[in-house]
Amino acid sequence: MTAAGQKDGDRAALEALQADIQQKRFASALERSREILEDDTDAGPAVWALCGKALEGLQRNDNALSIYLQGLEKYRDNARLHLYAGHALTRAGESRQAVHHFHQALRISPSLLDAYRGLLNFEAVHPDSRDTARILSVALNESRNEMDRARACFLLGQISVDAGRDDVGFTFYRRANHLVGNGFSARQRQFMVPASTLAINRQHFRGPEGRKLPGESCPAIIIAGLPRSGKSLVESLLAADVRILPGGELAFVRRFVSDLDTSKNIADLAEDLRRRATQSPHGSPLARRYLDYAHRARPDHPPRYVTDTSPANLRRIGYLSLLHPDVPIVFCRRNPLDLAVALYFKHFKTGHGYSYSLGTIGRAIARSERLMAHWLRELPNPMATVHYESLTRDPTGALQALARDLELDIHVGHPAAPDGPSATPESEWRLFTSRSIDSHGSIRPDLIGFGARFQRQMQAAMTAYKEDYANAPRIEV
Repeated sequence: MTAAGQKDGDRAALEALQADIQQKRFASALERSREILEDDTDAGPAVWALCGKALEGLQRNDNALSIYLQGLEKYRDNARLHLYAGHALTRAGESRQAVHHFHQALRISPSLLDAYRGLLNFEAVHPDSRDTARILSVALNESRNEMDRARACFLLGQISVDAGRDDVGFTFYRRANHLVGNGFSARQRQFMVPASTLAINRQHFRGPEGRKLPGESCPAIIIAGLPRSGKSLVESLLAADVRILPGGELAFVRRFVSDLDTSKNIADLAEDLRRRATQSPHGSPLARRYLDYAHRARPDHPPRYVTDTSPANLRRIGYLSLLHPDVPIVFCRRNPLDLAVALYFKHFKTGHGYSYSLGTIGRAIARSERLMAHWLRELPNPMATVHYESLTRDPTGALQALARDLELDIHVGHPAAPDGPSATPESEWRLFTSRSIDSHGSIRPDLIGFGARFQRQMQAAMTAYKEDYANAPRIEV
């Protein structure tokens, strides 16, 4: 093969690998990347990085970290590998080493915004520093795309608020949200609750359709609510029991509902779902997805439950319940002002178009609260509501109440910080309202009441929240 032909072949292989990662075909991506690396360990840093991403997608984080570090042995000045190693070390609780790799990434590529984002988990950046000036140069550079400029503005907002410069910080957040919000249509910027969703009510769970399906149970525990409402905290507490696998934001319910004809009469749809699940040799398609996920994640010791924190579930729980009225559901709520600020300060990777405008944030919070109340009234599932404030003040008490209300046979211990180096002022996970604690540190109530600092700036959101409650019958708008 000629040199040109070899180059074309390498490019095609890399593009196929990138496509696998983008389409979340992680097993295929892992196989491709390993084949490339077996043939040529000098295939380039991108292959090592994508191999690590494939392992992350398969929830093999320790193996992903090992791949990033192996790649760095060959390409020690690759900023992207340092960045990914920093994130992997953060997940492993190795905060000091994570900080080292974020600094290395910035040494090599001083404008790498994701490295600043990782570093801010552990270290403050002074608003008058050279680092801040670099981020500001990205925000002001109109030759950069809008997403880069928005990410820079979100970082500048956090840096300013961290330093107590709230008005300056909010100005950056307003600009960031404007830039991102431009990419959504008017409809995408609303938190919509379809009328067909609200048509699911208690009458559909009387008689045979309200009973558990024969065969294997669905192992899901649905943790539902808006982002930033405490879902990840609930998941981390439940996952202290080794029989519970933290699934994070899974797409199983969303995909299941997308295949349904939701325009059908609900009673007919429920009957059809149960008939197909009973007749199929594979049983319920939803249960099978969660069971397969559990067995892939822990083939030697499959978990009893898999938690699912996808925000998309809140508007689709009724359809899940038609097939699985036995699946436990946890609703997460938070003070509306604190939640509104947390949403406005958060840059989501995809979706959540309602979060980029104050008015739509207020309406989304009101509608989500009323939707939770609807499900609590109408569904037969074991259900419980967890309030962020109670959860962060007394995690053990909140978990005990949750296990009791849902009748879960789980171990209730005392939540602790993850294994790893002891926390120090230099390496402790820094709380900020736009970030999850997840498994990176102990649960604490520091952010309760944080929104009060921005009560004046958030007035439009709180007005919309109250007005939407006043127009309660219009929840389906």
